[in-house]
Amino acid sequence: MARQFARAGARWVHFVDLDRALGTGHNRELARRFLASAAEQVLVQVGGALATEAAIAEMLTWGASRVVIGTQAAIDATLVARLLARHGADRLAVGIDARDGRVAARPSALT
Repeated sequence: MARQFARAGARWVHFVDLDRALGTGHNRELARRFLASAAEQVLVQVGGALATEAAIAEMLTWGASRVVIGTQAAIDATLVARLLARHGADRLAVGIDARDGRVAARPSALT
């Protein structure tokens, strides 16, 4: 898929593990394989309930260009500060979920 997107002109791909985000499982092995193959094609931003330092470091180690810190960022500013100090602002983004006009912060079901 990454090769197809790159040929079509994409510079970035946003990869979300929906099973992890919804708390119904995870696709870690697929993420690892995708990141390994996509790294030479496009930049990859990864999201999907990534709320711990270990989970975020894992994705960056596997080749993610940037990781989206989930709603945990809205309730744990010290986590964000530690991650920024460790990985830098270029490697992190904060995803903010909203519902009915309000920030919908909730702890992740899986880490």
